[in-house]
Amino acid sequence: MDTTKSVWFQGRFGFICAFAYNNIAQKEEWLAASKSCVEFIEKHCFDTDGRMSFREVTAEGKPLRKRRYVFSECFYATAMSEYSIASGDKTYAQKALNLFKDILAFCRTLLVFCTQILRRCRDARTLNHHDSHQHCITNS
Repeated sequence: MDTTKSVWFQGRFGFICAFAYNNIAQKEEWLAASKSCVEFIEKHCFDTDGRMSFREVTAEGKPLRKRRYVFSECFYATAMSEYSIASGDKTYAQKALNLFKDILAFCRTLLVFCTQILRRCRDARTLNHHDSHQHCITNS
């Protein structure tokens, strides 16, 4: 059996367990499962620069694939937010808000970058460059 942990799934499951605890029944095992997911991500899924940089880790938390995956960050933010409600620990609400702000900043930066590339590609086609696709890539 593959024991690789997908970081986005850890966040998603952490959210589902806390949501079930808050909205279906206050079963301690659901709260414990959510806490386990939230704490695992916090302990093992951030790089030394403070970014949530790992897409997959081992069952022990050793990084397998380093790649920023905004869905992992989104699921983790929602898990912390819901866990904060379930546990009453408001520090997780603040952590969720801080991560959400980082996600917004990343998405805005990405949008600006993509807009610049598309503009360069459009300009290259307008100028009738022979290889406008290559021009877009090399001048990005």
